[in-house]
Amino acid sequence: MKGIVFTEFLDLVEEKFGLGMVDQIIEQSELPSNGVYTSIGTYSFAEMLQLIQNLSSNTGLSIDQLLLAYGEHFF
Repeated sequence: MKGIVFTEFLDLVEEKFGLGMVDQIIEQSELPSNGVYTSIGTYSFAEMLQLIQNLSSNTGLSIDQLLLAYGEHFF
């Protein structure tokens, strides 16, 4: 998965929930990249799943709701 997908997702999280939430979901996830993404890099889809699942757990929003918001933000 291209890094721009990750960088835009984390931008959305920061915009909607704050920088603290970005740090929190990265810390809660076991990420081979340690949560450091570049827009031109390539990363495992499993990392995105962990980030979305942790965001859902922390916000109480469903994964479907989060993906819809992300799609609207990204496109």
